[in-house]
Amino acid sequence: MTLSVGERLHAARDQKKISLEEACRVTKIQRHILEAIEEGRLEEVLSLVYARIFLKKYAAYLGLDGTAVVNEYLGGRSMVP
Repeated sequence: MTLSVGERLHAARDQKKISLEEACRVTKIQRHILEAIEEGRLEEVLSLVYARIFLKKYAAYLGLDGTAVVNEYLGGRSMVP
């Protein structure tokens, strides 16, 4: 079974034993946005432009390749800078 982008980010955060509060504090991303990312409902709270920015920042914070995560979220389409 393949994990969604949100599930992978959540798993990475859990593996590093980082609380959601700590992730919010360090990344300066609001809690409801991080929750939306991890729950796979980012498009409900942000436009695609902002979704790309926050996904890349959060993934990088968790030690993942932010560009790859964004591209995966977009379904393999190239990320426009």
